[in-house]
Amino acid sequence: MSSTITLSSETIKFDKLKDGVNHATSSDGKLKLSAHVTAGKVTELTATGSDGKSLAVTTLREAESTGKVTCWTCIDYGFGRICYEIDCGSLPSPKPIS
Repeated sequence: MSSTITLSSETIKFDKLKDGVNHATSSDGKLKLSAHVTAGKVTELTATGSDGKSLAVTTLREAESTGKVTCWTCIDYGFGRICYEIDCGSLPSPKPIS
């Protein structure tokens, strides 16, 4: 089964992150992204669609040879993934592979 990944031209930004759950919404209002913050660090990102159902979230860090790093949050809508650029500071730390 193949999956389509679309890179959106939209950047989703959170206001100043504080401990607890912080929300940001896509410009069309169809996606609510939540950053769960503990002790000043993002521990988890979750997403909710316009129908109120949870959506799977994947985060990516893209490093260019110039040293520039771009971070993406990809949301699985069932028909494919749409990736939104996001501030790298809004991403949780990578989890170790066990």
